[in-house]
Amino acid sequence: MNCTEARETMLVAEPGELRSEGESALSGHLRECDACRSLAHTLAGDLHRLSSRIRTRRRRRTLMLALPIAAALVVTVAVKAKRADQSTVAALPHADRPASVVSVDVAVGQRATVIKTADPKTTLVWISSGSN
Repeated sequence: MNCTEARETMLVAEPGELRSEGESALSGHLRECDACRSLAHTLAGDLHRLSSRIRTRRRRRTLMLALPIAAALVVTVAVKAKRADQSTVAALPHADRPASVVSVDVAVGQRATVIKTADPKTTLVWISSGSN
């Protein structure tokens, strides 16, 4: 292999070949030719710096994609926790006839007012804070 062929081969060579590793024709030429070996070591160093930057950029992109997902998860958990703290009205399953009893769960410090309407199927429940 001459220097011109070696330099063309360096453009598509594996990093190990650029470090004169292995038994390929390029590796053999690099062990014998100082000028091509110097060029190959420069290319190998440039490839190492390039792959390091690509890894750093990939980590940064992954982090940038993960942050909004984590933020959405935090917001979802906070909203669900807030909803769990609020009192809820227990809904009874629908029956063929109207219920004669209304059951309401009220948190400490809250008041519930149950108002019957003219429609026997409709009862209004008003939940307010304990103050008047």
